[in-house]
Amino acid sequence: MNMRKILNDAMTDADNETFDNARVLCFLSFLIYFAMAIGSMFTTHPWAPMDFAGGVTAMAVGFGVNFHLNRSKDDTTK
Repeated sequence: MNMRKILNDAMTDADNETFDNARVLCFLSFLIYFAMAIGSMFTTHPWAPMDFAGGVTAMAVGFGVNFHLNRSKDDTTK
C-alpha cells in the first residue's frame, strides 16, 4: 500500500471521499507535536519523557472522546 492510500483511509469518513475535519486536525496536531518534541532535543531544555508522554496521552484521550461522541451522533442520524 502506498502512503497516500493509508492517509486517505485514515482521514476520510465511511464514503472514503469526505475528509473528516477532526481526523485531519488530530493528524496535524500529532505531527506538529512530534516535530516540536524532536526540535526540543536541539534546544537547551529538551522535553523529559514524562512531559512528552503526558502531552501525547492528553491529545489521544481528547481526540478519542471527540471521535466517540461524533460516532454516537452519526449513529443516531441513520
